[in-house]
Amino acid sequence: MFENIIDDAKQHAEDEFPKESVGIVVDNKYIPIKNYHPTPETDWHVADKSFSKYYIEDKIQCLIHSHNDDRHASKMDQEKQREFDIPFGIVNVRDKKALHIFFWGDPYPTAPLYGRDFHFGVYDCLTFVRDYYQQELGVALPNPVREWDFWSKGVEMFEQYVCEFDKIEVTDLQKNDLILYKCNGRMYDHLGVYLGDERVGHHFADCISAEYEMGHKRNNLSLCLRKV
Repeated sequence: MFENIIDDAKQHAEDEFPKESVGIVVDNKYIPIKNYHPTPETDWHVADKSFSKYYIEDKIQCLIHSHNDDRHASKMDQEKQREFDIPFGIVNVRDKKALHIFFWGDPYPTAPLYGRDFHFGVYDCLTFVRDYYQQELGVALPNPVREWDFWSKGVEMFEQYVCEFDKIEVTDLQKNDLILYKCNGRMYDHLGVYLGDERVGHHFADCISAEYEMGHKRNNLSLCLRKV
């Protein structure tokens, strides 16, 4: 993304704070548009005629909006990105200062498997597992729209994965097997990939994706799975 676009998007986000800003990129230029949501401090909605025009003409290169001290993609963000089928960007603003921005959606390249920052809904433990299976095995796994704190709401986020895999014993782990964890209670709320040699690939909240020794969080290990 061109530096001037990022600078303009951040400035717009700071000017609109504490409301969430919304803008689009057309012809490599950032265009601010009005946020029509009734509670713009926490959500956003586009109803601008210029947005509709550019969208119909397939000229929108990216939609960028801001969050108030939140560096993750909400469930609505994920749903809207899939609905619009255009790249999205999120600017995180804290105390009227734009801290950082991240992008996702084709044609933006997928971040490297290891060392990526954590942005729930875009780059999290589930994304890590999906990208690992796609890159290493050529296998496409489900990518459900998800909400932060789903484990406390009784949502079985990884149920689709359990249905597509066979349950195995931890003593039978082989490379590429999945490991599900219960870190915050009774629900499966985290998963990683067994890499062999007592190593597991993870992407923990607020950490970069990395390899860990098997013993890390072993006490929370709940279920081991192998692709059918």
